[in-house]
Amino acid sequence: MERNPKAAKPILEALKGRYSCRNFTGAPVDDAVLGDLIDTGLMAATGGNLQPYSILIVRNPTTKAELRRLGGGQAFIEQADVLLVFALDWSRYQVYTQQKHAPFQANHQFLHLLIGIEDILCAAQTIETGAYLSGLGACYVGGVLETGSQIARLLHFPQGAYPIVMLALGHPAPGSDHKPTKLPRDLMVFQERYRPISEAEIRRAYDAKYASVDRHPLPLDGAARDRVLEQLLHNLSLTYPESQAQSYLEEIRQSGAYNEAQRRYGVHYGVETMRRRGHETLTGMREMGCDPLKMERDF
Repeated sequence: MERNPKAAKPILEALKGRYSCRNFTGAPVDDAVLGDLIDTGLMAATGGNLQPYSILIVRNPTTKAELRRLGGGQAFIEQADVLLVFALDWSRYQVYTQQKHAPFQANHQFLHLLIGIEDILCAAQTIETGAYLSGLGACYVGGVLETGSQIARLLHFPQGAYPIVMLALGHPAPGSDHKPTKLPRDLMVFQERYRPISEAEIRRAYDAKYASVDRHPLPLDGAARDRVLEQLLHNLSLTYPESQAQSYLEEIRQSGAYNEAQRRYGVHYGVETMRRRGHETLTGMREMGCDPLKMERDF
């Protein structure tokens, strides 16, 4: 294939239709297609050509069921024919640098963690893109982070390796191509320098993005309703003065619903929940010999 704008145009147009697939038929992915996708992913950009990651291909139904449990319980995880687990993996370099009498502390450095995650995402996105162009469906699963040490033991990871993200692959079921509204380009892409954005512009853009999902009714069950309100109040209180948090909660109580921003950062990605999950992730990484803050703490 020629590499030029004319040849690329239909491919780029096709990619504008990509979506996260959460409903699969269960039909097997052809081994040759999967092999091509993996080989292409391994050619993705990598900082310093280090490639500090490994990819585990999981198809065993029992293992998939356990990964579903550890990945947040979403049905599509088990439904997909293939699960690709992308792991930050310093175990090979630990051996190689010792063989070559070279220093090595990458598994204990924050910057190497960020670079390694960049490499993983380059490889994973290359595979996800290739899968979409090949007619397959794919969906990322980020919920493996805080259960990473359990996943590492399940998949027999060596010390120095830790799962970062999982990609579910399979044949998409009919009607699975739901594409959520994205933010407009002019709110996310800037020429030469970051331009000032007014609060009104931000509000309009996000209201448009979440227009179809901006109202979440409180549960009808009294106990469930109280739990949601308590969670919202707790997370609001971590951001706003107590009186202001109480005022916002009363608005929710009176209207009988909370908005998408409140759902995302007060319930789904709640402040306290994310803090706990972050702690669990760092603890799991330390268990597996990947302590990305060790040298910074000692600095």
